[in-house]
Amino acid sequence: MYTPDQKNTQSTKEQGGFEKAKQDLLILLKQHNIPFEDWGKGSAKTLDHLVKEVMGGEAILEIEESGELIRKVSITYIDVYYTDPTTGNRLKLVEKKQIFKDGRERRRTLEGSMAEKIKAGETPNQEMINRAIQEELGITGEIPTTSKGTGGIRQDSPSFPGLTMQATHYLFEVELNTSQYNPDGYIENQSDKSTYFKWVSA
Repeated sequence: MYTPDQKNTQSTKEQGGFEKAKQDLLILLKQHNIPFEDWGKGSAKTLDHLVKEVMGGEAILEIEESGELIRKVSITYIDVYYTDPTTGNRLKLVEKKQIFKDGRERRRTLEGSMAEKIKAGETPNQEMINRAIQEELGITGEIPTTSKGTGGIRQDSPSFPGLTMQATHYLFEVELNTSQYNPDGYIENQSDKSTYFKWVSA
C-alpha cells in the first residue's frame, strides 16, 4: 500500500517531502505500467494532483493479490435541490464544467450535484455535508439532509486514465431555502481550477 506521511501539503513541499512522495509514486506507477505520461492533458488531472490526493488522505493506492495497482476512494455525492415557493417548480443543481488554471476545460457527469472525497478517519455526516456545501457553493445555515443509501463502482479512473479506481459512494440529498438559492448558480474557485454549477429542471 502506498501511504506517504499525510501532512499538510504546503509544509511537506517546504521540507522536500512532496518531491520525495512524488518520486516514490513515479516508481510505483512505472512498476505497474500505468501510462501516466498523458496525465494533465485533456480532462485528466496531473501527477501532482494524485500525490496531493494520497498525501491528503483522500485516496489509497493498493496492490491487489492479482498484482494490479488500484486507487481506492470514498466519495460523498450530494444532490442539491430548490423548490420555487411561487410556482412549485423543483430545480436540481448540476456541475456545468471545470476550468483549470492552464486553460483546459473538463466536463463530467456526476452521480450527484456535487462530490466530496472522504478523508481517512472521516465519516459522511451532517457536519461534513455542511462543510462541503459551504466550501463549494458558499452556502451557510441550516440545510435539511436526507440519506439516500450507498453504492460503489470499479472502473478506469476518469481523472487518472490507466489507473483502476475502486470507489465507495455515499448518497445524500439536500433542499435549499430561498435565502440560500442563487438563480445564477455558483462558482467554486480553487488554486488549480474553478468549478461552475447551474440549475436545471428536476
